[in-house]
Amino acid sequence: MVDIFITERVLKQTFSDGVADQITKFTESFVRLKSNFDSSICIQTALVSSRTFDRIETIGSLILHTLIGYIIDMHSSKARQQYLSILQPAAMNRYGRSVCLPGTRVDIMNLVTDWVINGPGDRNILWLRGVAGSGKSCLSTTLANLFEATNRLGAFLFFNRNVAEQSDPGLVIRTLAFKLATFDPRIGNIISALIENHTAIADSDIHFQFNKLLVEPVKSLGDLQSEGPIVIVLDALDECGSIEHRAALLRVLAAESANLPSFLRIIITSRPESDIHRYFDEQSNILSYRLDINSEDTRKDIELYIRHRMTDVVAKNKLLRLSNDWPHERIYTLIERASGLFIWASTACKFIDAYDPEQRLSVLLQGNVMSNAESALDKLYVTALESAGEWTDTCFSADFRALMGAVLVAKNPLTVAALSKLLTFNQPPMHIISRLGCVLYTDTNIRILHPSFTDFLSNRARCGHDVWFIDLAYHNFRVAVQCLDHLDASLRHNICDLKLSQTPEGVSLAEGVSYACIFWVEHVCAIKDATSIADRLETFLFKHLLHWFEAMGILKRSRDTIGMLSHWHTVS
Repeated sequence: MVDIFITERVLKQTFSDGVADQITKFTESFVRLKSNFDSSICIQTALVSSRTFDRIETIGSLILHTLIGYIIDMHSSKARQQYLSILQPAAMNRYGRSVCLPGTRVDIMNLVTDWVINGPGDRNILWLRGVAGSGKSCLSTTLANLFEATNRLGAFLFFNRNVAEQSDPGLVIRTLAFKLATFDPRIGNIISALIENHTAIADSDIHFQFNKLLVEPVKSLGDLQSEGPIVIVLDALDECGSIEHRAALLRVLAAESANLPSFLRIIITSRPESDIHRYFDEQSNILSYRLDINSEDTRKDIELYIRHRMTDVVAKNKLLRLSNDWPHERIYTLIERASGLFIWASTACKFIDAYDPEQRLSVLLQGNVMSNAESALDKLYVTALESAGEWTDTCFSADFRALMGAVLVAKNPLTVAALSKLLTFNQPPMHIISRLGCVLYTDTNIRILHPSFTDFLSNRARCGHDVWFIDLAYHNFRVAVQCLDHLDASLRHNICDLKLSQTPEGVSLAEGVSYACIFWVEHVCAIKDATSIADRLETFLFKHLLHWFEAMGILKRSRDTIGMLSHWHTVS
């Protein structure tokens, strides 16, 4: 630990002794990184370059000062974390997020690194917009990893409509502030001091939060200007709440981001949704760039990706004696069918990578090449579903709709065990899940592989079959009822059998009960005709309102109950 602080002090002293030289070195480091990022050594090169300095003076004195500073920093860091925790930031876990294959997306990576290195002028936001499946999330994760490797990533937020915490516009500014405070202790000290004087800032207006938590702290630290850019990456902004819910956030980002200092650079990715266009198009500080799925660079990248994945398929199936260049010339048909969509290429490769790759490839290549990107993706989903099971079997079809309906409307991803507790299936859910490996992501929880599959299933015209169509309103009603029924069977007085001398620390509720407690109000509020569930609600509240309060206390969500009930009252 002492070594870490010694290194930090050395870096800070060297910066103060030769700021101009260090800016030059930092820029040279980024230029080398840009030209070599497709090599496996690019990040190491950037790290070494950014941490190479001309001289280290008075080592003995420096160590003494470091030890003294270490003791002081221990106390200030603890206090800082206590105040920052008041922000209640959203959890952002990058585990499992895909990155770009080395050697791909060279054109857009060059554009972004040029923009970061050479300065944005008066444009401090770069908006990368692209259709569903154009590889925005892989690109944003790769960029975040790249800038993190050079210690320039201030924050990386990624939104997901299927995760409540990652789709709430009200958490964005607070989470950004928390990330920046963690990135640089100087920013953290200013923000924590502000929170000390404004302890209710987590409940404040979003404009006030933006100016107090972001603009003022970074503007007050002039030294940051000389140390290089700080990059913020926001991925999938279109998945951050509904159009109505994210309006205030978009308004703040569009109108007030120009007040941020130029060294703070924000990269945003999203679909080209009309509301985002409306707020961003007229702002002079926002540089907009469309990801072109029809470009030759995109086609070459998809070819490289498919060839890489097919090499893996050949290696995994040596007993099938597939030739090293399998699937031969048919790979060009796959590339054409992708229509510039990376998600098509990814899903198709998952589909082919099965028990009989040759048979799967033959199924995939049946029919004509689709000319439209959305049609090509829909055709792929149709092929994957047709191969998943016997759709004339009413039990199989019913289980499919029950599973997918719950996965699509769930406010947070659920485990198979929790789904089994909340819903009724003819067969164990894994029987269905195991057949949908190319469109479902299964680790601990069950998630949709890509938002475009949600769009496909929830649109009757796109999916083309009632057996596949997921009526979100119906399934939301179904989950709401199941939540209430599950709570009715589970909630009781002193649910964890606590003694008077005990505290709730260390006790927990089952996942299904926890989910139902936290999200039953949201599901009820989403029902268009609340009278259809009125009797069940009345019975539940008379019987279990106090039990629910107790359960929410155990979940450390007591403060949320008032807001949840107020929201319910407003909606009803």
